[in-house]
Amino acid sequence: MAQVINTNSLSLITQNNINKNQSALSTSIERLSSGLRINSAKDDAAGQAIANRFTSNIKGLTQAARNANDGISLAQTAEGALSEINNNLQRIRELTVAGMSVKSFADEGLLNKVKERGTLLVGLEGTYPPFSFQGDDGKLTGFEVEFAQQLAKHLGVEASLKPTKWDGMLASLDSKRIDVVINQVTISDERKKKYDFSTPYTISGIQALVKKGNEGTIKTAADLKGKKVGVGLGTNYEEWLRQNVQGVDVRTYDDDPTKYQDLRVGRIDAILVDRLAALDLVKKTNDTLAVTGEAFSRQESGVALRKGNEDLLKAVNDAIAEMQKDGTLQALSEKWFGADVTK
Repeated sequence: MAQVINTNSLSLITQNNINKNQSALSTSIERLSSGLRINSAKDDAAGQAIANRFTSNIKGLTQAARNANDGISLAQTAEGALSEINNNLQRIRELTVAGMSVKSFADEGLLNKVKERGTLLVGLEGTYPPFSFQGDDGKLTGFEVEFAQQLAKHLGVEASLKPTKWDGMLASLDSKRIDVVINQVTISDERKKKYDFSTPYTISGIQALVKKGNEGTIKTAADLKGKKVGVGLGTNYEEWLRQNVQGVDVRTYDDDPTKYQDLRVGRIDAILVDRLAALDLVKKTNDTLAVTGEAFSRQESGVALRKGNEDLLKAVNDAIAEMQKDGTLQALSEKWFGADVTK
């Protein structure tokens, strides 16, 4: 590291010496001038010679005095230049220290914190089969539960699952109570303004569910007009419905069980859900509900992260790529859906 040059002492000593020399020169000039006046008889050849020599000496001493003054100016100029060098070197040192601090801060990213903690904090609903729900043993299970566990394993940590209602999940992400959201979060242009998303790990669509026997009432999105349609509060289903279909009585829910129950008892005419969830629900429960029509739109779901955590985002994408390559993701998909829903 460059060292700062201390010019203060050097400049002070130099200037003091020059000042002393200048004072001595001034005294000598005065004495020689007096001697010159005393011995300046024009008719005395010897006196004239002495006077000439004194005059010469005075000129020489006067020049020396000028040189001394020049020396002072030179020293002052040198001092200023050296002071500027000192300032520049000091600035370089400060910038170097600042650069080291910035590097240290950058190195201490979210990925490092996750690894130091040993856990990846994952936000999910826990009431959304087959993605995340409580099994018969009371423990969380489902496609996204196992996906989160495998993802964390590829990162070298464990998944710490944090069940959260959907309408508060992204707020939990914003407040850093969780590291990521794995809850069928649809990747949209609007959401990408605020959050980063991994590469998609499921491909699905918006699907309408009705009571069994009413399948013929809704075949296209236009058929939703004039109907009471249930959607999750703050979900992309609510957003899509409000933006794409006019004249719909939109009913919002902050949990899935209430939404399904209202459909069963006829309080609403249909609900919009993820197509994969709809197919699984009908297949596994042999319920009084039925899938109607085709999916209304294509959906790609990814892991949601706060912006500015490129280190963790890259690690998550690398892990998903590894899971696709080694067959882990396809195996999970086949287990829970009977098909590869990842592409």
